[in-house]
Amino acid sequence: MLRKVIVLSAVALFVVANAGPAVPKEWKQRYNSLMGTINKKDVASFKKSFDESFVTIDDKGKQSSRDEFFQMVDGLMANAKSVKTKEKLLSVKTQGDTVDVSFDFSMTVKHTPSGSTKVHEVGVDTWKKVGGVWKIIKTVDKTMTTTESKPKAKIAKKGGG
Repeated sequence: MLRKVIVLSAVALFVVANAGPAVPKEWKQRYNSLMGTINKKDVASFKKSFDESFVTIDDKGKQSSRDEFFQMVDGLMANAKSVKTKEKLLSVKTQGDTVDVSFDFSMTVKHTPSGSTKVHEVGVDTWKKVGGVWKIIKTVDKTMTTTESKPKAKIAKKGGG
């Protein structure tokens, strides 16, 4: 009996130690809302989450401005037939007046008239309250991959009866 208690305690301790820090509900809700705007293709609302000073740094260290980032977003969302996102928040850390949110993000954008784009991004968003509203001021990517796919050609079936 004592052995079972020790084993179960060890397993519970391992699970708790490896679960990582809990992500506060406030941040889960904020990202759920952000993903909702993307899934609805509501680019205007999505853009409101980013401060005017926003910069993004890719996995190779190249920095892009807010305007450059939104040119990429606009291009990706142009002709979007549907968008599906998946976001996993890995951790939330307060650093003075900013909050760093580590994430693992995947998105599939189906385009008209053809193909789809898959994006996978792992990084850290830095948020700051600006005028009493939380805004993203910086994103630093650890990894970022984009994969384009074309629809499969339809093969005409030969008649026969």
